[in-house]
Amino acid sequence: LHRVDRRQRQMCIRDSQGAETLDTAIPRVARDYGRVVYPLDKQLDALLTQVAAGNPVLLRYEDGSAWWSEPRYAVLMGYDRYKQRVLLRSGMHRRQVMAFDEFASAWEKQGSWAVLVQPPRQLPAQVDRQRWLHAADELAKAGQEIAAKQAVNSLNE
Repeated sequence: LHRVDRRQRQMCIRDSQGAETLDTAIPRVARDYGRVVYPLDKQLDALLTQVAAGNPVLLRYEDGSAWWSEPRYAVLMGYDRYKQRVLLRSGMHRRQVMAFDEFASAWEKQGSWAVLVQPPRQLPAQVDRQRWLHAADELAKAGQEIAAKQAVNSLNE
């Protein structure tokens, strides 16, 4: 017997007619839990800056080979500039290591989609004020007005 918890039900993906993809389901569920979903720039350095500041980055990348590949979601947990490698947590892989070039290419193939999922009082490194305010507004639209106000106030602290 397999029990499906509430988060799994919330993440279900519909068909292509009016479909909700994980790109929209993940932010929606995160906002339902009072988290700010902050999109990142489409450059590897933007991701590395956040990881260096202690902010794990949620992203989508292409996994596979020339004969077979599919999109995957992962959390960028760390990196080594000297060895030019990133550390991902993806699916059952707790420590997936990829070269910078390989990762950047795989990430770009899936549209360079990357976000932070932050508590409302935890600002990203080098925060873009307008982007943060827009993310707080999206949080308020999701019915999380108190969390949205905390996010706005965190800019002034």
